Amino acid sequence: VAKHIQTYQDKEALTDTFLQVQKATDVDSALMVILQHLQKHFDRARIYLYDPNINSLIGHLQYGPELMRDFKSKIYPIDQDAYSLQTFSADHPRIYQTNTPEHEGRMQAVGTQNVENPKVVSEWADFPLTQYSGDQQVIIGKISVDNNITFIPRSKDLLNRQMVLISQATIAIHHATLQKSMTAQVAQRTQQLSATNRVLEEKDKLLSALQEVSNRSFSYLDQDEILDNFGKRIIQTGVFRSLMIAFVDHETETIEVV
Repeated sequence: VAKHIQTYQDKEALTDTFLQVQKATDVDSALMVILQHLQKHFDRARIYLYDPNINSLIGHLQYGPELMRDFKSKIYPIDQDAYSLQTFSADHPRIYQTNTPEHEGRMQAVGTQNVENPKVVSEWADFPLTQYSGDQQVIIGKISVDNNITFIPRSKDLLNRQMVLISQATIAIHHATLQKSMTAQVAQRTQQLSATNRVLEEKDKLLSALQEVSNRSFSYLDQDEILDNFGKRIIQTGVFRSLMIAFVDHETETIEVV
């Protein structure tokens, strides 16, 4: 009965957190709601975002007591972290323990010394944030939780029940990435259209000036007056800062600047 009640309470909490995530105004707010929910079951919760350009996880947000220093924006190369490699090889959370040879290797890889009590074996778990594009797995990031303060073991069932919420983190990050990409594309396209519009406006001004010069040229009989009026009208369009008019003499194969 107690287990059934606990499971029911977990589902209620998940539903409430899910609704809060949907109401969040930005991706970081949504992710913080998820971390706050997870921290109720664990001591601390952290989220890392994946940077494909350097094949690394980047520290992004964390929640709970005794937070890691210099976590924000810290780089964790995946190929130097056996735990991350294992995490992304599965589609479910994995539990790891400290004070193991594997853990010591990880601490050295990220430049951190293990200052925890060597007689205590603490646990943490990684939730992979991934999605599939066709048959290709795309890494989004990961969420880590630990019990390094209370040292209370957590069950796999508890971890698996959080996966519904973890999927919301993946969706939130993915949507934010798409939004950022779309915004950049719209800005680039707007810039291109603005440049095109400026070119068209200049062409219109130039064509109008040429048409006006052509119409007025018939009112002048003197060549110098025609050329002088032509040059002034072209400059007045604002398309060019200066103008040079020259005649080509095909017989002598020379050019005369007038």
